[in-house]
Amino acid sequence: MSVNSRQQAIAIGKVAQSDLTTASGASDLFRITKINRNTSDLRLVSESDAQDVGKDDEFASQNFLTNWDTQFQLETYLCSELAGFAAAFGLGNSTDSGPAVGAYRHTAVFQSSGIDLVPFSYVEKMPSDGSVTDRVLIGCVLNGATFQFNSGPGRQQAKLLLDVVGTGKFTSPSSITLPAPGTLHSIGTGGLTITINGNNY
Repeated sequence: MSVNSRQQAIAIGKVAQSDLTTASGASDLFRITKINRNTSDLRLVSESDAQDVGKDDEFASQNFLTNWDTQFQLETYLCSELAGFAAAFGLGNSTDSGPAVGAYRHTAVFQSSGIDLVPFSYVEKMPSDGSVTDRVLIGCVLNGATFQFNSGPGRQQAKLLLDVVGTGKFTSPSSITLPAPGTLHSIGTGGLTITINGNNY
């Protein structure tokens, strides 16, 4: 069976995991799209005894498994849902409110205590039935977010790059049924003005 990278189906946690080692359930996930086609980088890291002195040679005779290294980047067109995700999980402290009927406000500020980042789950399937790849990365955190603004027409005028690292814990197959694709609301930058520390950029 042949598949290509455009057949990926992915979802991220829209609420924090209950703890670092427990994956989110399907109801706590939000299906997203991305631009970059690479999958998450899940590497098994090991070390050898090649540099040990006293075994009469410089070659490895044993390998020791140390950890799973998890890191990847999500590149997307800027939308309100993922901008909110970046604010909530990047700053660490967020609240929701309804200032008016049918209106929602999402307020995110820097967390005031602790150094642990807010963990979320990331589910990756290819194709959507998971017959080739089906895994959930557990305990992921947002390591960085880059908002990229360009001039010109089209969706490429505003992008969001999310740098994600994980604990290395994963489950495959995930045993998670992905929700239906969510509706992403694009944020265009045709009339964008940015003021940072009083400077108009």
